Amino acid sequence: DLSGTNSHKAPSTSILPSNMPKLVIIITGKGPLQQQFLADVNRLDLEHIMVLTVWLEREDYPVLLGCADLGISLHASSSGVDLPMKVVDMFGSSLPVASLRYTCIEEELVEENQSGFIFSSGGELANILSHVVDGFPKGKKSFRDPNI
Repeated sequence: DLSGTNSHKAPSTSILPSNMPKLVIIITGKGPLQQQFLADVNRLDLEHIMVLTVWLEREDYPVLLGCADLGISLHASSSGVDLPMKVVDMFGSSLPVASLRYTCIEEELVEENQSGFIFSSGGELANILSHVVDGFPKGKKSFRDPNI
């Protein structure tokens, strides 16, 4: 049930290819920066992307991850040493992860092009998304293909 969902759709951004398939991005949680993040997303011109926000009960979170094709972590550690548990949850669901770069994530969790991808900017994340969806659905059975 997504009745508690807020839908945010912005109308194409030049950093994504024009042949990009339609994507649905679901943001979980209710962090203090959520509204600012959504305002920033709405300023982008995302023709092929719909952003949803949803609060999930603990038992529903693994179900959502099991339905996903790629997890994106925007966690930024202020100390540089804590690991984002959401990434651990994603790996527990065999979900490849695109994670914001910081020392601990690279050294201990995400192996570039093995368990996922690491990015430092919106442009790099757009390149990852373009790479992952290239040829989808005809060229790949799923984003979870080991050859993404």
